[in-house]
Amino acid sequence: MSQTPPELLRLSAEDADDLRLISAQLQDAISPRGDLTWLPRRRCFVGVFNRFMWNGELGRDGAHWRCQSALEIHAVRAVRRQDLPDADPRAALSLLALDCSATGADAEDPAARITLHFAPAGAIRLDVECIEAYLRDYGTPWRARGRPAHPLD
Repeated sequence: MSQTPPELLRLSAEDADDLRLISAQLQDAISPRGDLTWLPRRRCFVGVFNRFMWNGELGRDGAHWRCQSALEIHAVRAVRRQDLPDADPRAALSLLALDCSATGADAEDPAARITLHFAPAGAIRLDVECIEAYLRDYGTPWRARGRPAHPLD
C-alpha cells in the first residue's frame, strides 16, 4: 500500500519563536558543505538541505519522507564558521538545530545572532540586523530509509 508524502512547507520567521519552528522542521536535515553559501552582496545566507519531513504522519506501511528544502536568512552582516570541513564541498553535514540570541543594544534594536549547529560538531554563526528567514520545500518528496535517531549520553 503506497502512502502519500506530507505537504510541502513554506515557513517564514520574523522573531526567535518563529525561528524555533523552522529549527524543529530542519532537525536532522542533511546538506553538502558546498550547498551552504553566504552571498555578501545580497547580505543573504542560503542553504539547500535534504529535510526529514517531521511534519508528516507515519503511514501504515511505515513510510518516512525527505524532501529538498531551501533556507534563506536575510540581513546578514557577518558569517563565521567553526569546526566545519572546508576542504571537501561534498562533505555531508547534519543539522541539529538553529538557535537565536538577541545582540541589539536595547529592546528596540532587532539585531541577533543565529547559529546553525551541526552533528557531531561544528557551527555556522550569522550576525543579522534583524530576523528574516524563510524555509521552503520544493520538488517531489522521496521515501527516507528510516527515522533519524540520536543516542542518549
